[in-house]
Amino acid sequence: MKKKITFLFISLIFCNIIFSQEKTILEIPSLESLIDSAIVNSPLLKQQETFILSEKYKKELIKTEWLKFIKPQFQFSYGSTGNTGYFDDEGGYFTSEETSSISSSFSVSLRLSVDLKTIADNKKKLLIANEKIKSQKLKREIIINSIRVDVLKSYNKVVLSQKLLDIQSQLFQAQLVQKQLAEEQFKNAEISLSEYTSVISLISNSMAQYEKTKMEFRNSYLLLEELIGLRISDIKFLNDF
Repeated sequence: MKKKITFLFISLIFCNIIFSQEKTILEIPSLESLIDSAIVNSPLLKQQETFILSEKYKKELIKTEWLKFIKPQFQFSYGSTGNTGYFDDEGGYFTSEETSSISSSFSVSLRLSVDLKTIADNKKKLLIANEKIKSQKLKREIIINSIRVDVLKSYNKVVLSQKLLDIQSQLFQAQLVQKQLAEEQFKNAEISLSEYTSVISLISNSMAQYEKTKMEFRNSYLLLEELIGLRISDIKFLNDF
């Protein structure tokens, strides 16, 4: 009889371990794809990109400041001219003819009036603008590196919590079998009340730890989704075990 119970106990543990392993294995996207998604969807990084564009726009304004020193000049002239001509009619009598004409002209020119100090100040402004752009780009790289680190930590936490949940699930399933056997043994007066109570207490503690591990896995997974800015619909939470 004892051999049958022992064999049943081992068989049930093995079957429950296989069942729990199949149920807790979840497909998590690759780390690189998660990092790429987090970078694309990061609000902080998008804000930083607007800062860079703003500094580039300011630089373009500085580069066009010299245009205000260009002043157009307009010139318009109007007048008439007259000429008297003498002509010889076949070598004989001279006749005269007076001619006149009216002319007008219009011209436009541009004049650049800027001193050396203004040119030097403009160069300094451009240097400062370039440094500001470099600074904003460096901040962007810092943000990207920070995102990579955060995703890596969150990813490892999800992987670890999933493994711990697998272990805890196996233990919990095994203890459920132990509980069933303990109940049967207690009914048959094979174990005392204190021994039975000890088993029930162990099961309760295991159940509490299992639920705690399960919640830690859910939280870590939700935090990862929040970080990458996407919901991974093909990964389902463990609602029932």
